[in-house]
Amino acid sequence: MKHEIFESNFLNNSTGLPEIKLHFLPQLPDYEHYSVTILPYYWHEKYVDGTRLGIRLQAGNPIIMQSYGALSLYYSTWSKKASYHLQLTNRVHPSFANFTDVSMEFMDEDGLEKQSISFFNYWQKPEDDFFHRSLTLALSHLNLYNPNYYNPVMFEPAKYWSVRLRLGFSKTTMLNDINLILRMKVGLEENSRFIKLENQNQLRHYIGVNDYIQLNTYAGGVIGNTIPRQELIFAFGSTDPEHRRFYPSRRGILPPGRHWSVGDGMNLFGYTNLSTTPPGKFGTSISTTLKVWHLPSLYYAIGVLTNELKDFSNEQLLQEGGIKFGISGKLLKAMLVLPIYVSHPPVGENKVAFRWSILFNLQWSR
Repeated sequence: MKHEIFESNFLNNSTGLPEIKLHFLPQLPDYEHYSVTILPYYWHEKYVDGTRLGIRLQAGNPIIMQSYGALSLYYSTWSKKASYHLQLTNRVHPSFANFTDVSMEFMDEDGLEKQSISFFNYWQKPEDDFFHRSLTLALSHLNLYNPNYYNPVMFEPAKYWSVRLRLGFSKTTMLNDINLILRMKVGLEENSRFIKLENQNQLRHYIGVNDYIQLNTYAGGVIGNTIPRQELIFAFGSTDPEHRRFYPSRRGILPPGRHWSVGDGMNLFGYTNLSTTPPGKFGTSISTTLKVWHLPSLYYAIGVLTNELKDFSNEQLLQEGGIKFGISGKLLKAMLVLPIYVSHPPVGENKVAFRWSILFNLQWSR
């Protein structure tokens, strides 16, 4: 009987440095080589930067994150500003985890200065391929000095240190997918002192090969005397103030803002008008999704958003329902959401109306 053992580190089997390849076009990485890729960088951003011109350099092994780094340098023609974004990651194999990714990030981009270090720890039992655990601990210094890059209604200038803790659990069987996430964030500065706790869960039960029922729940709260606006709870989802995810999207008539993290937060897609549904300190939501064959998904969601826990039961129940179209791959997820029914629409809109939102999630990083 042939027995194969998966190699966890292909780069440690020889003395000296492994072979290094230099590229000037995007390449599919492999397990056995370091690679250095140098690419031109071009983007047009119509709000502040205008045309961005620069270079992007990637080095290391992005599959196993062995001595991996990425650097973007560009100049903006409208704002007349040079910006940079440097990410460094190295994977180690300590005795207490399957692996630990040690990452550092330095950036001055989109009105945000950020310096951070994080430790992502991953566990998987050898006898159970379907149970995964992870723990992330990060220390960040943030200086959001230009909220106009996004939306002043969602962001405000703030400069503070923060500690972020994230616990993740996932279990996959033939009929069920279970994902549990606990997040805690602490603001350490005198002018931004707060504690934020969040719990996000997803249960998907398969009733056929392409058919499933999905339940999503969220509960979160933030307390403190000086809370930056971007750290509050928003009905539509997290604002991602640390820019840890990249979600380019075109959102139709729904939102006043430009960016938030789909998948985090309350995820009430029909409540993006902040004059109608302003952010609060406490929020909870629950949604159900039905997917049958290759047809679009039907979903219904309810939630409550408030500034005082004692007023929770007296707050209006936010409701919405609609249709989701989606595609999913290893590197790209795309979703079209139609929140056709919204119980508390903005002034001048009907509860039942054609609303739409197209969202793209590029799976380049955690």
